[in-house]
Amino acid sequence: LLLQERPGSSSKAAATSGTAGGAAAGGLQDVLKALKQGTAVTSGLRKVTDDMKSKSRTERSGHITSAPAAAAAPPTARQPAAAGAAKTGPPKLQLEQERKWVVENQIGQQQLVVTTTDSKHSVYIFNCSNSVVHVKGKCNAISVDKCKKVGVLFEDVIALCELVNCSSIQVQCTGAAPTVSIDKCDGVQAYIPAALAANPNFQVVTAKSSEVNLLVVAEDSEAEDVAEHAVPEQFISVFRNGKLVTTAASHGGG
Repeated sequence: LLLQERPGSSSKAAATSGTAGGAAAGGLQDVLKALKQGTAVTSGLRKVTDDMKSKSRTERSGHITSAPAAAAAPPTARQPAAAGAAKTGPPKLQLEQERKWVVENQIGQQQLVVTTTDSKHSVYIFNCSNSVVHVKGKCNAISVDKCKKVGVLFEDVIALCELVNCSSIQVQCTGAAPTVSIDKCDGVQAYIPAALAANPNFQVVTAKSSEVNLLVVAEDSEAEDVAEHAVPEQFISVFRNGKLVTTAASHGGG
């Protein structure tokens, strides 16, 4: 139901409207009067100083600033190398577990001697440089790992002489060894006696190596002639009758 207008409500509304209209008219007259004063209208306004201008305010970027930063700490000493960096342990030359001779971390030692009294003994030479190791007696195997500028002289080996991750290495066999294995090495000089080179069962196995030379020493100890043979580094592969055939590229002197 629509609300019915009560008696006298119209007269009150008219009175209220007239009062508001009078106030509005009075306010407009005041504004017009002030505008007629010209420049005098701004005489009462507060002047803006340079430090209040936005271009001079440091916080105008809008970011929340924190307390003043503390003074920079003085430079500290240089931090030591990372804990994971490789470290060289103490030099070692000893028989372990009654079966394995260990020669480790030897630097600049030219007269290292390992005397094997049991043919089941093995010799492990690791992380040595600028040194010479003489293995006396008959042993099961010799392994040279991660060595640089090292010479190894040995007599008889039952299984093999193995070189891994080495550079500038010289090895010499004065007796017998069925196999010499060379893996991931650069610059290897392997001296073998003529009798061993003539043995059809003797073999040299190489993988991922470069500058590997086999030097055959004459049986006559007074002879100075040494036959040098370079192990191939390049190979040629061709298909023949559906099969892949690989041959070594030719090298001079061998």
